[in-house]
Amino acid sequence: LCVWPDQIRHWYRYRWTSPLHFIDTPDDACSYEYSRDCHDTHGVKDMCVAGAIQNFTSQLEHYREGTSDRRYNMTEALLFLSHFMGDIHQPMHVGFTTDEGGNTIAVRWFRHKSNLHHVSVSG
Repeated sequence: LCVWPDQIRHWYRYRWTSPLHFIDTPDDACSYEYSRDCHDTHGVKDMCVAGAIQNFTSQLEHYREGTSDRRYNMTEALLFLSHFMGDIHQPMHVGFTTDEGGNTIAVRWFRHKSNLHHVSVSG
């Protein structure tokens, strides 16, 4: 179930979730700063994995305050939260901007050309 957010992130309905899978920090920064780093490519704030965790945790905490439609979405909130808790602990998902999560770092893995991100998440 925790892979569901990766499976649907390119569907039209869920494309907005793509930037929620990672956090990029500037290459010259020594630390992560939420206000500086948690945004999508258009500058929309809170669109990163830390913002997603905060949002979906809040939704689950306030479960009983919502309408039945809102309560129905709690399943999705739990699936997203479970996935993003894993993403935030993936080294390639919380790195520097220019390496694009390791996708721009070429490696050879068992005689095959690949990139660091693919190798790190495929085990």
